[in-house]
Amino acid sequence: MPTLGNSARGEKLQTWLRDRLPPNESNFTEIAQAYNAYPSRRGFLLTLAALDYQKLAETLLLFTDVLLDDDASEAEIRQAHQHYIINTDGLIPQREDEDAFDVFDWASQYAAAFNIALTRHRNKNGREETLMTIDDKDNPILCEEWGRIRGWSSAWSLRQVGHLINHSRYGRFDVIPSRLFPFEHDSKAYSKFTAIWMADLSNLVYRNEWYVREQLARWGFGSVRWIENKRSDTQAVVAVKDDCLVISFRGTKGAKDFLTDILFRKEPFRVGRGKSGSAGRVHRGFLGAFSSVWNKVLAAVDELGPDRPIFVTGHSLGAALAQLAALSLAAKGKRVAGVYLYGSPRAGDEDFVQAYNQLLESRTYLHINNTDIVTTVPPAWLGFRHVGQPARRFDEGHQLLTPDRGPDTQEAAPPVDMDAANRRLMDRAAEAIAASNAYLELKDLTATVQGVTYSADFETGRIDDHGIAQYLFKFACSIVDDKFEAMQD
Repeated sequence: MPTLGNSARGEKLQTWLRDRLPPNESNFTEIAQAYNAYPSRRGFLLTLAALDYQKLAETLLLFTDVLLDDDASEAEIRQAHQHYIINTDGLIPQREDEDAFDVFDWASQYAAAFNIALTRHRNKNGREETLMTIDDKDNPILCEEWGRIRGWSSAWSLRQVGHLINHSRYGRFDVIPSRLFPFEHDSKAYSKFTAIWMADLSNLVYRNEWYVREQLARWGFGSVRWIENKRSDTQAVVAVKDDCLVISFRGTKGAKDFLTDILFRKEPFRVGRGKSGSAGRVHRGFLGAFSSVWNKVLAAVDELGPDRPIFVTGHSLGAALAQLAALSLAAKGKRVAGVYLYGSPRAGDEDFVQAYNQLLESRTYLHINNTDIVTTVPPAWLGFRHVGQPARRFDEGHQLLTPDRGPDTQEAAPPVDMDAANRRLMDRAAEAIAASNAYLELKDLTATVQGVTYSADFETGRIDDHGIAQYLFKFACSIVDDKFEAMQD
């Protein structure tokens, strides 16, 4: 944010804020109420930034729609306060006598927004511990005692355990939830708001069925159909939201079965009978996984609303399946409103891309995060291509760029030793997929984890760039930037 120019009103606000910073529970409520009432909310945020509280300004901006409601409840204001404590590295009270609240109670409230349950547990040695239940009710995650840490404030203690809640749910220590943004289901063009919701749904489907159903209900989705083929390790969910259907594909957690040289073979993909039903050739592994669930996906669409507009989404290998499903639906005359893809591999050849783009190019949005290696496989030198509009690519930060490009022919020139190059590329891609999903298997959080990034700093590298949580967080940061730029005095 730019620096604030001097003015009598600005100086008065600075004096008022200095007496209330860093914010404790009561002061945060006062600050939120003052933000609501201040004549220039943009000026209010700039004043906070001038006082080195830019992260607090970003939090208020993020929760603007909630905080500007005169009927905002104490719980809603507390959610904003908890977000600031846990998800930023902004200044907070640190000494034990500076801030006091029940850390376990606040952590439970924060976790509940993610549909995570916390319970206290006393082990056989009499030591109190915390159990966290996410997607497996019979196997909760063991945590250390989540109360106030001796010598430190409640806020500082909450920050430590909040990081672990975030990491257990999303695989990173800081998050910005999609629920803070509208789901623009009626938009006929690309929407960052829809994009962050689709990214969160692509993330959600990695979880177990009962958790997916519970979270979708909390998010306001109606009828839900869970589809799974354990043999192919393929999952999809079809759900109703605001008079539209959303289909999210998971694909596989491990990726080794698909990313092998023997499955580089392409097989014909058909979306109808006769010559007109031919849609080029696609990756053999993707086709096998898609075929294992397609009939049930189509049955769910027909049951829940065949005339509803449909959004199709997926991350990683799930994004490849989303492409096959979207084309199959469009070929049957279904109303495919948008296809949002994250970290997608190339699914098929040029004929497949041509058949796909004839129906869906203007409604298909591929997203690539920085150096995400999975988007480069299978390699273009084997004839595989990306579908849809030119990819929207995040840089190392959260700038979302749409580069101009012609046909997807990157890496088209084959290497001298193609077999060795294929193996190296596949191994790195499989490593990225496995690493980005490793947090899903974490069952013990007894170790304390410290450290947080926010807004400007992102992990870099081919493995980190593939994780769906990185896509999610960068979208949210980009939206925050847009909201500030759109804010008028």
